[in-house]
Amino acid sequence: MDRYPEFTQAHTEVPWRSMRNMRNRMAHGYFDINLDVVWETVQEWLPELLNQLSKIQVNDISSLPR
Repeated sequence: MDRYPEFTQAHTEVPWRSMRNMRNRMAHGYFDINLDVVWETVQEWLPELLNQLSKIQVNDISSLPR
């Protein structure tokens, strides 16, 4: 989000902030991670996220600066 704000703003249907928050929680939460939330995310939210990401054009991704 911080490195490519134009890209994330162009694809607001993708829950960028939620993904970042989940990653931070997993990386820094250690023993405080609620496995029920993780399972719900995998079962309910991940399929929709994969659908959203598949709609992003390859051209959009390849145009990002490296």
